[in-house]
Amino acid sequence: MWKVLVVICMLGYDCTTFQQSPMQYYHSYDECVSIAIEKEKLLINSYTKHGYYVTDSKSDCEQYPVT
Repeated sequence: MWKVLVVICMLGYDCTTFQQSPMQYYHSYDECVSIAIEKEKLLINSYTKHGYYVTDSKSDCEQYPVT
């Protein structure tokens, strides 16, 4: 299982890591990365519209151990 992680860095602020809430898990890395990229774009657009300057961003997925 995989979970989405998106890191957004803005001018004048520390970089922040975002996870989905409520947490969702994906069966494949490819499916997860596709969702992560979309979430990254949404976050960048939202912060930019609110006047923040996004200096860097990264989307990826982390494997979540299944018990």
